[in-house]
Amino acid sequence: MISDRYFEDLVNRDENTWLEFKSYWYWDASNNKKEEGWNELLKDLSAMFNTRSYDDQVNGRKYIIFGYDEKTRNHNNYREDRHGNDITDLIDINQLKDNLVKKLKSRFLCYPLFKGSSDLYDIESILEIKAINYKDTTNLVLIIHDAPYLLQSKSNTGKGTRSGDIWLRKLKSDKTPENDIADHAQVSELLEIIRDIKLKSYPEKETTILKVVEAFRDKNLPGADIISKANERSYTTGICYEIYSVESEFSNPIYFLYFTKYTSQNKTFDHIKNLDLINKNEKVFILLDTVNKKGGKIDIDRISYIFKEFYKKSESYYIENFSLIKLYEELFNNDVFYKGQTLNKNFIKPYTEESSDKTADLLINEWYTSNNHPLLVLKGSGGCGKTTVVKNFIKSLYSSQSNINVLYINSHEIINDIMKMDKIEDIFDFYSILATKNNLRKKFNKKLLALSSDNGNLVVVLDGIDEVIAKKGSDFDLNALIESIFNDYSGNLNKTKVIITCRDFFWDESQNIGNLKTLRLKPFDQKLAEKYFAKVFNNESKKIRQSMAIASDFKINDGKDEPESYIPYILDMIKENIVIDDNSLNLELKTEVLQYSSNVHDYLVAKSCEREIIKLDNLEIDEQIKIFNRIAIEYDGILNERHLENILDSMHATKNLNKFKDHPLLVHDNGNLSFRYDFFATYFKCLYLYSFFANEEFDSIDSTKSNLLIRQISFGNEFTLMLKTRLGTSFSEKLKEIILFLVNNGYQINHIQDGNRLMLLSSALFILLLDMRNELDKNERTNLMREIYEKDGYIENLSIVDLHSDSKNIIFDFKGMKFNNCLFNNYDRFSECTFDEHTIFKNTVFKPKLSHKGLNTNISNFNIDFSTCNTVGLDDLLEKKIALKDMKKDETRRNVKRIISYFWNNGYFTDKLEREAKNRFKNIYQTFENLCDIGVILAKKQSTSQKRQDTLYYISDDYLDLRKIFEENNSCYELESIIKKLESY
Repeated sequence: MISDRYFEDLVNRDENTWLEFKSYWYWDASNNKKEEGWNELLKDLSAMFNTRSYDDQVNGRKYIIFGYDEKTRNHNNYREDRHGNDITDLIDINQLKDNLVKKLKSRFLCYPLFKGSSDLYDIESILEIKAINYKDTTNLVLIIHDAPYLLQSKSNTGKGTRSGDIWLRKLKSDKTPENDIADHAQVSELLEIIRDIKLKSYPEKETTILKVVEAFRDKNLPGADIISKANERSYTTGICYEIYSVESEFSNPIYFLYFTKYTSQNKTFDHIKNLDLINKNEKVFILLDTVNKKGGKIDIDRISYIFKEFYKKSESYYIENFSLIKLYEELFNNDVFYKGQTLNKNFIKPYTEESSDKTADLLINEWYTSNNHPLLVLKGSGGCGKTTVVKNFIKSLYSSQSNINVLYINSHEIINDIMKMDKIEDIFDFYSILATKNNLRKKFNKKLLALSSDNGNLVVVLDGIDEVIAKKGSDFDLNALIESIFNDYSGNLNKTKVIITCRDFFWDESQNIGNLKTLRLKPFDQKLAEKYFAKVFNNESKKIRQSMAIASDFKINDGKDEPESYIPYILDMIKENIVIDDNSLNLELKTEVLQYSSNVHDYLVAKSCEREIIKLDNLEIDEQIKIFNRIAIEYDGILNERHLENILDSMHATKNLNKFKDHPLLVHDNGNLSFRYDFFATYFKCLYLYSFFANEEFDSIDSTKSNLLIRQISFGNEFTLMLKTRLGTSFSEKLKEIILFLVNNGYQINHIQDGNRLMLLSSALFILLLDMRNELDKNERTNLMREIYEKDGYIENLSIVDLHSDSKNIIFDFKGMKFNNCLFNNYDRFSECTFDEHTIFKNTVFKPKLSHKGLNTNISNFNIDFSTCNTVGLDDLLEKKIALKDMKKDETRRNVKRIISYFWNNGYFTDKLEREAKNRFKNIYQTFENLCDIGVILAKKQSTSQKRQDTLYYISDDYLDLRKIFEENNSCYELESIIKKLESY
C-alpha cells in the first residue's frame, strides 16, 4: 500500500519520466470520446511502462496519479469529470483493471520475447491500481512495476501509433516530460536494462521441488501419492511458493513448502496461512533457495522461527542440504568422488580467447556462479592445459564449499570399459562404469544422480571427451549427452554444473544447445612461458634461458599480427628434455604429405601454404612442400635467389619466384633466403624421408637419400622420433621387409659406395627399425638382427654406428653368435651386450666409444680373431672383463613403479591406510621403507571411519609429477631421480 506520507511526497514533486499527473480521467461521463480516450491512455501507459526509473527512492516503480492538478495543486475526485458527473467506468476499480489488462493484451505484445512468448507475462501483477483518500477527496494511482520486457504496438491503432512502435517518456529541453517513439539506440539501451531486470527478478526458467519430493517419497514412503496443493509465482508481488503433500493411507500427510529466491517471505507466509493451504498440525518441510535474488544469503533461522510459531512440526532446510542429508549423503562417501587431492604445484593460470584481462579460472568461476547455465565446454588444442585448469578449479571449489561433491571422470582411464558398452549418452553411463570398476556397494541410481546435480550438491567433470568421440564413434551420441544435461540433469532447481573438456578437433560448435557456455584456452605467450620456467626452476636464470631457447623452435606463429605463443604441454616436456607434438586441429587442408590434424608443425606449415594459395595464387600445398624439401636437403635451409630460381625452373614454376621470396616460412634478405626458423631445415628433411618411405620409392634410392638417412638417423634422436611418429609403429613390419630386400640385393644399390651401402643397410635403416620397435626386449631384438643379417651361421655386413640409448638399454644377446665383416663404432652399449665362449668376431672393426661410463663387459680375448679385426675401441674393455648387467637397478625400477601405481586412482594420487599398504608390499617392503626414508612417501594422522586417529600414507607434493608415468610417458625426471637415490641403499 502507498502510505499517506509517501503519497504526499509524490504529489509534491514535479512531473518527470516516472511520474505523471492527470487532473481528470481520459473521457467524461458522456462517453462521447471513450475510444479516443482509451487510445490516449494506452499510449501514456505504454510510454510510462517502457521508461526505466533511475531514482532509487521509487525502487523501479512508475506512477500515474489521477485527480491531481500539478499547476493549481488542487485534488479532484478521480471518479468525476470536470463537470462533476460520475464516470461509470471508474466505479469498480477491479473491473477497470480487468478492462485495462484486456486492452493492453489486444494492442501490445512484449519485446523481446519472454519465456518464448510474446504474451504480456504477469501483466496483472506488474500493474496496480489504488484509490487514495487524501484531503477530503479520492485520487487514483496507477502503479507500474519494472517488467522483463517492453510494450510494443501490435497494429496501427490510435492517432500516430504504428505497428512495432515502442513508446517512452523523455525530458524536453525545458526538463518537462513528453511521450516519444524510441529510436534504435534508445531501444538498445532499454534492452540492456531489461537484461539486468530479468537477471535480478524474473527467471527465464521456473524452479520446482517436485523431483526432490519424488525422491523423498521413493526412499521413505514408496507407493504414496504426491499431491500438488498450490503453486503461486508472482515475481512482482513476491508471492512465490510451491506446496506439495505426500499422502498415504498408512501415514499422516507430509507437506513440502518451497520458498524461492524471489519470495517475499512475510507476505507469502501470511498468504499461505490466511488461505489455510497447509494443515498446521502436520509435518512440514520448508525448502529454501540458499540466496535471495540480490545475492545475499537467505536467513533460514528467521524463517524457521516465523513458521514454528504457527506450524509446530515444521523443519526448514536449504534445498541442497535437505537433499544431501535426507536422500543421498552416504552415497558420496567413496573414492569415486574427488576428495580434494593436491595438484600440480607448477600451475600457471592461462587466458582464453574470450578475455585478455581475466584468466581462465576466473571465467570458469563466473560461469559457476551464474544462474541456469548448466554446461561449460572448455576447448583447446591438445596439450594447452584444459585438464590442469579444470583440476585447479575443482580444487579451489572443493576447498571453499563444505557441501560440494565432485565427480571427476577421466575418459582416458576408463576408455577400455567404455568400449565394452553398446551406447554412451548420459552422465549416469560414465558414473556406472566408475562405480562398477570400484566395486561400490551403495550406488546412485540415475534419478538421484540427476537430482544431486540439479540441487547443486554435485559438480560433474567429463575430462577428455574427445577420446570417447574418437574411439566410440557413432555409439557415442554427443547430442544426446548434451540434451540430457539440459533436460534430465537441470530440470528443477537450475543448479546443475557440468564441465566438459574437449579438443577443438572433436567439438562441433554448432551444437550450441540452451545456455551452453564455451571457453577456448589460449596457449602461453612468452611472458607466461618464462613465468612457467621460472617457477619450475626456482628462478634459476640460466635454466630459464636454456629452456626458452629450446622452446623457440616450437613457438606458434599463425601468420597474423599476433604474438608468438607456446603450448604448455610442450613446455613441460622441454623441462624433461623431451619434446612431444600433441595437437589436434579441426581443418580441411588439401595435402597428402602433412599430418596437420595431429602435428602442430604440420598445421602451421599447411596453414601458411594455404594462405599463400588464397592470397597469391601460389602452388598447391604439397608442391610448396616439395620446394621446401629441396631447400632443406640441397642447401640445408640457406640459399640465394638464383638457387631458388633453379629449383622452381626444374619444377616449371618459375613464375612463383616472387611469391616464395615473400613466403611466411622464409626470410628474404639482400638476395639470400633462409627458413624463418632453423628447426625447419630438419623438419623438411623429415618430411622428405617420410614421403620416400610412405610412397615405397625404394627402387629410387640414390646417394642423396642414402646420405640423408645415414646423417639423420640415430637411435632416440629428435629426427628419428619425428620420422617414426609420422610413419607410425605399424610401419615397422614393412621396414623390416625393406631391409631384408636390400640386404639381399633386391634393389640395385650397387651404385652407392661400399661404405655408405653398409651404413645405409644397418646404421641407418636397422637403427630406425630398432627405434620403431623399442618395446622389444634383448632376446627379441637379437632375433630381429639374426633374421635380417645372419647368413650361413654368420652375422654379415652389420654396421652399428653412433647408437646411443640413454633412455633405454639397446643391447643384444651375442651368446653363440659369429660375426663377419661388421662395424661397431660409437655404440656405447656394446659392452653391455652378453657374450659367451662361443661368440666370435672376424673381419670386424671396433671403434670407441663402446661402453657406457663406469661399466665393464664380459667380452674376452677368446671372442676376437685378432688377425682380422681392428680392436682399438675394445682394448680398455678387454682388460676389465667384468660382467655388466645391473639387475638390481632394473628390479628397483619395477618395484618403485609397482608401489607408486598403488597410490594412483582415477587421475589422482590418493591416501592409503598404513596397515593395508604394509600388507600389500610385505614381499618388497624394503623398497617401500626406502621410499619413505627419502621422502617420496609420507605419513600423517587422520580420523577415518574405522579409527579416530589412523595413519595414512600419501605421495609427497614434491613428487606429484610422477603422474606422468601413468598419463604421458614411461618415465619422468622424478622417477629417474628416485632410482638414482635408491642406488645407495
